[in-house]
Amino acid sequence: MTRYLGPREVLLASAFQATADSGTDFDLTVTVNEPGTIDLARVAAYVANDAALANGSMDLLPINTVTDLSINGSSLLIRGRGTNPGVPGQAFSGLRANGFFAFPQVHVTTGDTISATFLYTYAGGAASASLSIPFLPDRFKGGGQDYPIPHRNEVALGAPITTAATATAQAISLTFDTPGIIDLKRLVIGMGLPPTLNIEASQGVDFTPLAGVRQILLRSDYNMVVGNGTAPTAAASMFAGQRQRHWIDLGRHKVTPGDILAVTVFQVSGVTAQCSFSVPLWPTEGGAGGVAVGGRPC
Repeated sequence: MTRYLGPREVLLASAFQATADSGTDFDLTVTVNEPGTIDLARVAAYVANDAALANGSMDLLPINTVTDLSINGSSLLIRGRGTNPGVPGQAFSGLRANGFFAFPQVHVTTGDTISATFLYTYAGGAASASLSIPFLPDRFKGGGQDYPIPHRNEVALGAPITTAATATAQAISLTFDTPGIIDLKRLVIGMGLPPTLNIEASQGVDFTPLAGVRQILLRSDYNMVVGNGTAPTAAASMFAGQRQRHWIDLGRHKVTPGDILAVTVFQVSGVTAQCSFSVPLWPTEGGAGGVAVGGRPC
């Protein structure tokens, strides 16, 4: 059994935006909404085009170059000589296995900005993009409930499959029917495009790495996706089931029957997507085990 002090981090995110045309720099800017500490080693981004373009929905992050990462226009973290020195975009994917750069943790305050400059080299037109950073608000430090958590005997709770129209924020809701403790560090979000005859448009594939998350809200406590700007949108790849590690620790939380966990997603595939999410739960009802499999207690 382990013990855990929660709640923990939230995601500080930029507004969703359309990029410039190919060969042009564009900036993704995160504006801090309250004092706290950011972890720049776990920055994640997504850049994707939509199905209205010639080649359909596709991940454009690997063919982007990040030429600058700065705080308040200074503290340059990407350097080099020559024309457009930079880091391959996939080094900031939420699907990467490791943090490739030991960037610092930095204390920031309201109004501070963190910007990443991307050099977009895809000739197929504009794309959607966003930037997100793990963030520990000062108000969370030293607080929270100390929950005893077992190593086993969890159950998986899943939200109903929900359709999300393109370019529309869609809430997916999970209503708890069992008291227990959930671990949002292991939240999994899935988004897929329904198969059609237009296979070349990438329909019928996993769209999670190409989409965003605008809200993670348990009950009405606090939104775990934050930022000073219009509709902050975090990279959904940070919650994809195929991610290689957990990039954000949203904490463990106690739930009771009737509590609702709402996740709001945003996608611009050009077609309707099917979405769902799941979280692990340790039932606190029924003794130490709380779980029975095939009629047998665990």
